Amino acid sequence: MTYKYCVFGEGPNDIGIVAYGNDKKISLEGCYAGYLRAAFPVMDLKCLMAKTLKNIKLPGQGMKRKADNKLNGYGRKAYYAARMAATDGADILLIGADVDRGRDSESSDQKRIKSLGKYRKEFEEGFKIACKEDPTVENIRLFIIVPLCKLESWILADEKAFFKVTGFKRGDLPKQPEKMYGLTDSKTFLDSIFEKHGKEAPGTEMLFKIAMKSSPDVMRVHCPHSYTPFHAKCEC
Repeated sequence: MTYKYCVFGEGPNDIGIVAYGNDKKISLEGCYAGYLRAAFPVMDLKCLMAKTLKNIKLPGQGMKRKADNKLNGYGRKAYYAARMAATDGADILLIGADVDRGRDSESSDQKRIKSLGKYRKEFEEGFKIACKEDPTVENIRLFIIVPLCKLESWILADEKAFFKVTGFKRGDLPKQPEKMYGLTDSKTFLDSIFEKHGKEAPGTEMLFKIAMKSSPDVMRVHCPHSYTPFHAKCEC
């Protein structure tokens, strides 16, 4: 059986991109799909829709009023995403956002963990209301990805997957990548590794491959706050 999914995130590395080669459009999946595939290695997946959260179009004024009366923040985004996914006949809705507001190196872990829970709850509430207003949404399985800082923290979590895909010699990766925020955040750290090897910052395709090779067991150890709730949903 082929499972059809729709994915919504903050940028191309999250959701994928459409590249061009030999006069053909080539769809490249993003990190979100990579982690879903890593969690379900035997699942046959097909992407129906990939959009950034800011580009979710409102399906209609009547629907807009209903959602606006009940939801805020990412809840509204999840509501529209769920309705769009149902219209497209999706089996899975994959949606998320980073907890990387600002670059304050003094931000506490507790504050960020609280924000992580808040974002997840908003996504869940939006999906829940969409289910109530459209019975077809109930047939969709929801997966939420909310890294504690940036998605690059997940990319740095599995050392074996990282070096296997990049081909770099072994080096030191952070033992607690979720805590890499502020002036030296996980994205800056990741880019610096490639710079040391004389390479440009990794693109969507390589990041997807690293995500797809990442072990759920390893991810749970090194990103316990943000990866664990995502994978717990995978085990249901």
